[in-house]
Amino acid sequence: MGRHFLNSAATLVLLIAPALSFEKTPDPKLTPTAPTPDQAALVNRGIALHDARDYNGAIAKYKQALAGNPDEVGAMYELSFTYFAMKDYENALALARHGAEYKSRNLARFYVIIGNSLDDSGRRDDAIEFYRDAIERAPEFQLLHYNMALAQRRSGNNAEAKQAIQRALRLDPAHPTSHLLLGTIYKDMGYRLPAVMALSRFLEIEPASARAAETRAVLQQLISGNVTKGDQPNRINIQIPPESKKDEGDFASAEMAVAISVAAATTEKRKNQSAYQTLVTTYRAMAQTMANARPGQGFAATYYAPYFIDLEKAGHVEAFVSQIWAEGQVAGQSDWAQDHGAKIQDFLAWSQAYRWARN
Repeated sequence: MGRHFLNSAATLVLLIAPALSFEKTPDPKLTPTAPTPDQAALVNRGIALHDARDYNGAIAKYKQALAGNPDEVGAMYELSFTYFAMKDYENALALARHGAEYKSRNLARFYVIIGNSLDDSGRRDDAIEFYRDAIERAPEFQLLHYNMALAQRRSGNNAEAKQAIQRALRLDPAHPTSHLLLGTIYKDMGYRLPAVMALSRFLEIEPASARAAETRAVLQQLISGNVTKGDQPNRINIQIPPESKKDEGDFASAEMAVAISVAAATTEKRKNQSAYQTLVTTYRAMAQTMANARPGQGFAATYYAPYFIDLEKAGHVEAFVSQIWAEGQVAGQSDWAQDHGAKIQDFLAWSQAYRWARN
């Protein structure tokens, strides 16, 4: 991401008023002026101060750059970004809206600042309408779709949020938070297997963060939640899910395969199997079942399912499970990882090169 702008206090006052009455996306008609080396150095110094959370210091540097070059859109963006970080949404909106009047590579980023400032300042309906218009202007900018999904989610519109985040993921399959958001939406809407796949993909990309630890607990519940111990020794209950929605694909067979695999882990035959190996067996059963009983149409069926099917066919399930549970304290995972570093690297290279569906 880039960052912040302003050339004088007087300019700021003039810019705030139209931002507060914002309705439509500005037309980019102005031409920016490239910064001098000294101005570029001021902006870079401002970015460093912003990253150190010295926001006032960063603002001073951006204003200094803009005082000498009011048409420097890089400084405008960075200043609007810093104001947004400070939750000064009025100034963030004013500067981003002004920046969006320029034809520049920062244009779509200004749109994000505008939409996010509207949303975070409580103007969610305005934000959603703005994102719709901005997406028409910059349909290939992934963060617009992602932030549209967030705004829809916050408004309680899970169906619309789901569609928006799916568009974001087709544009950038490596964006971890998009997988996390979609997995959470899937879970809340009752799509168990799609949620398992989306949250697993999130953990593959981001296995070591605080939110990864929370996600692993949710994922474990999704995997084993319909398998419970019976009221007698050696009795296991598998809850057959009710007829589920099929718009994301028909995953009934795969869901049953997962449940059977989890239940089988408690049998005498597999009682000495490690928790890590149980997860490997479960993911393998899920992938093989989807390969044999194709889930049909829908985003999860055409986007996630092929990845897991190909993952199993390429022999990477063990490395995949090791990656997503690397910080999960699952018995057996660290031992396998210590002995198979080359396999993990092969899997990561395979995954990075994987061609995800865009349509």
